[in-house]
Amino acid sequence: CSLATDAALGLPLALGNLSEILKLDVQKDKAGADLIKFFSIPSSIDANGIPSFREPQDHPEKFEQFCAYCRRDVETEMAVSKKLVPLSNSEVNVWRLDQTINRRGICVDVEAVNATMTMVVEYKEALNKRIPILTHEAVNTGSQISGILSWCEARGVSLDELSKDTVAKILKTEIPTDVREVLQIRQEIGKSSTAKLAAFNRRTSADGRMRGSYTFYGTIPGRWASRGVNIANLPRPRMIYNEANLDIDELFEIFKRGDASALTAKYGDELGSPMNIISDSLRGFLTAREGHRLIAVDYSSIQGRIAAWLADETWKIQAVKELDADPSLPDLYRRAASAMSGVPLDILTKKHPLRQCGKVSELAFSFGGSVVAFANMAKAYNTNLDEMFPVIWLATKWSNCEIAMKHLTSALKAKDKRMSDTLSRNSWLACESAKLGWRDANPKIVQVWKDIEDAARNSIKHPGKVFACCSGRVSYLSKAGFMWCQLPSSRVIAYPIPKLHAQVWARLPQEDGTISETSEVVSQDQAERLELAGKAKIEGTAAQGITCARVAENFSGMARYSLYGGLLLENLCMGIERDLLVAGMRACEAANYPVVLHNYDESVCEVPVGFGSVEEMTALMCKDLPWSSGLSIAGEGWEGKRYRK
Repeated sequence: CSLATDAALGLPLALGNLSEILKLDVQKDKAGADLIKFFSIPSSIDANGIPSFREPQDHPEKFEQFCAYCRRDVETEMAVSKKLVPLSNSEVNVWRLDQTINRRGICVDVEAVNATMTMVVEYKEALNKRIPILTHEAVNTGSQISGILSWCEARGVSLDELSKDTVAKILKTEIPTDVREVLQIRQEIGKSSTAKLAAFNRRTSADGRMRGSYTFYGTIPGRWASRGVNIANLPRPRMIYNEANLDIDELFEIFKRGDASALTAKYGDELGSPMNIISDSLRGFLTAREGHRLIAVDYSSIQGRIAAWLADETWKIQAVKELDADPSLPDLYRRAASAMSGVPLDILTKKHPLRQCGKVSELAFSFGGSVVAFANMAKAYNTNLDEMFPVIWLATKWSNCEIAMKHLTSALKAKDKRMSDTLSRNSWLACESAKLGWRDANPKIVQVWKDIEDAARNSIKHPGKVFACCSGRVSYLSKAGFMWCQLPSSRVIAYPIPKLHAQVWARLPQEDGTISETSEVVSQDQAERLELAGKAKIEGTAAQGITCARVAENFSGMARYSLYGGLLLENLCMGIERDLLVAGMRACEAANYPVVLHNYDESVCEVPVGFGSVEEMTALMCKDLPWSSGLSIAGEGWEGKRYRK
């Protein structure tokens, strides 16, 4: 498949764009799109809904053009196949597995989907009818954003916009009751996650199965991307939903009745808020067929384990092994928080507020993240940074407090974009001091960022020569227009058209026109232009920057992007995670556990009632591999009729 080969090389998937980039002698006929529409879209539809099409015999000249277009496509695909580096035999087999899973699909509870979609429409209509009553007809519907903003202003509540976060923040304050209800309605009506129900419906075949949900090599490291319905990114259920431990069968019976009022009557106004509880339950609309059940297993903290393994971060590797042997020991997040802060584990209990800091730090900092990464991850896990600040600050050693304050001063002078209404000074300091503590506790991971970047840079400097890193587990080679990264599994990640550019350390202009007191790495060209204008000061040469090409955001061609140590380590961890998942899925398939869903570190199989177990599937997913020596792999799973988080 030339498309699969193309995707594995990180090149555009559109044949026309690809043929232009490869400068083929045979180019795709761009007139084809109009011809497809001409012959493939109905020219009319009668009163009974029966379509009429333009027939070839009625348009012989256009049909010959259409045939010529199809021939040209085949010729172009053949030329592409000759030009591209082919998939390895192993990856061809992975592609075949991908096709099997895509064609197999997963069952959708169509009855529940249809009833819930109808319920959503009716519920939103009822909510919209409340708006003119509450606003005395100043606003007619919850979708009239400018009208709601003006009305709120008149009621003494000033808002710049109506984003989910802004409204959630204002709802926590004391505001008039009518304003509160209007904003709550706006939140309900604006909830987009339930639109996935329509996507489930559109993509489900007559036999009740949703197919074609995955794109092979959807990302550079080789992971799949979702197609049609973003299964990997379905919304996280609220904490209140998880803690309620609901009877899911009972909940879905209410969905099937399409009774929104029954949801609030049964579960209360907060938990049973219709739009929220539907969003919480979206995974449950995917189900096993009659006489079968789903068994799911996902890897435990796999990217953190891989990063520690690649960097030889000894304390973390040992901690993971101890936890796998005895799960009752202090978990990795507590250990991370203890290593960052120096607070002993017997004091840093599971309920200690620093444990959450340890969790957010592990997720935010492993790949070179800084303040923004920590703030975003804290938000994702509902961690209040202002409340966390005194806990983190008191646990931070004084030398790091001084560095954090210095960095804060520089950020304020530069009017750093990270300093905003949503990130106060205390929040910023919480993020920065956590970063400094995490890096002190993980020196080998910090070092491996540099080692990986050096290996990649040297491979571009010296084409044809191999440069190893990560204790020889990973190597880089630049050849034939790509930088190739060989993973421990021997699979390669392809980075198209790698280039180096000169960089310097420079003090840059701040918003007030003065030159910053601290320097940062920027391209030499940019720094020289600014220095010539008297707006910057170059202070020394930095290591050369690395860029590669990737598919542009509009999918029209290629754009350049920067590579650095943290991002390269993230790509390695994602790539290795993908290789572990592939090995696990193959083992499952061989043992008659058919895979129906998979998401990054999770595999979901559909098996007959009475066959298999979570324990057996976990063992299949976590088998030791010839190339993974020293990497501790563990997983946990569940089984049931409906998919869940």
